[in-house]
Parts: sequence; structure tokens; C-alpha cells
Amino acid sequence: MTYQHEQLALYGGLALAVWWLMFRRDPVTGQTGLDTIVQGTAIQAGQLPGDIFSGAVIGVGKSVGVPATNLTKCQADIAAGDTWNASFDCTASEFVNYLRS
Repeated sequence: MTYQHEQLALYGGLALAVWWLMFRRDPVTGQTGLDTIVQGTAIQAGQLPGDIFSGAVIGVGKSVGVPATNLTKCQADIAAGDTWNASFDCTASEFVNYLRS
């Protein structure tokens, strides 16, 4: 066997191993390796816009001097009926839910 034939056999074996790992079905879940990779990528891509938006909101808040929310303090303010401090300590959704109740 020449060097070229050995190299071709090596690359062919590697390609076969990759193909087997990507398309072999898991006996428990029935998913292939490719299914798992695509599913994980789709989940991360779906969470990305929310992460970017929340990071931007936090960054803008810090730059204009708005303090970070504190859920423990928020719950204490709500229990005490302190709407003014709750407006600073709670997230927007939690504060609006407090106002509705």
C-alpha cells in the first residue's frame, strides 16, 4: 500500500466514525447525535434575543443610575405595603403584578 492509499483509508475511517456518531440512534431517546446538536442549538438561539435585550436594559439602567433589582427586598417592600421602594426594588413585571393585586 502506498502512502496515498494509507491516507485515503485513514480519512475514510474517520469519515465513517463521524457518520456513525452523528446518525446512530440512541436506544433510550431515539434521537441521533445530529438531532441533539440541532435541538441544543435551536434552544440557545431562541434564548439569545432575550439575553441580549435584558443585558442591554441592565446596561442602560446602570449608565443612568437606576439600581439593580433585589427580589428579597422587593418581597419585603410588598409585604410592608411600601409601593415607593417596591418600584425601585422589584422587576417591572413583579411591580405591575403587585399594583394589579
